[in-house]
Amino acid sequence: MSLTGTPFLATLIALSVVALAVPLLLWSRLPGPRVLRVAARTLMLLFAQSTAVALVFTLVNNANNLYDDWADLLGTGSYVQRAADLGPDGTGGTAVERLPRVRQTFARADGPGMRAAGGVRVTELRGRVSGVDAEVYVWLPRSTTTPPTGTARSPSWSCCRGTRGRRSRGSGRWACTSSCCR
Repeated sequence: MSLTGTPFLATLIALSVVALAVPLLLWSRLPGPRVLRVAARTLMLLFAQSTAVALVFTLVNNANNLYDDWADLLGTGSYVQRAADLGPDGTGGTAVERLPRVRQTFARADGPGMRAAGGVRVTELRGRVSGVDAEVYVWLPRSTTTPPTGTARSPSWSCCRGTRGRRSRGSGRWACTSSCCR
């Protein structure tokens, strides 16, 4: 079941309703010794709290695009990597200035809000020293892809902020395309 899907959200809503109804209906009707009644009531309250927290988390996640899927939430996706220990200078003894230049090719990114104001470009970068692969999104103002005019001025590029996990998940919330083009 998808973390951001409607079936998961509907299941959590139904579980939250059940978790609220169970203590209301069974609180005073629990049979048995006092210790068992206290344990059963505690379990009912823990179930109600956990479903409420899960529902709120899911609503916040869906509204803010925090996690795409379970692998993103749990950090088990194939995009998760750890950089090698490169020592105090961060280069691992590599002469960075002697490394050959790498030409990156950018493609148009797909996703909500990525084509607005000239679009967002995406490429796959591989750290020449660290060896870490990363998907990088860059927003370029519309004026960088159209013929220049004498009066138009714009930055040559603006990088949109990123968050952990897949960068494409936050694309619908990027304010850079609207704030940089005024």
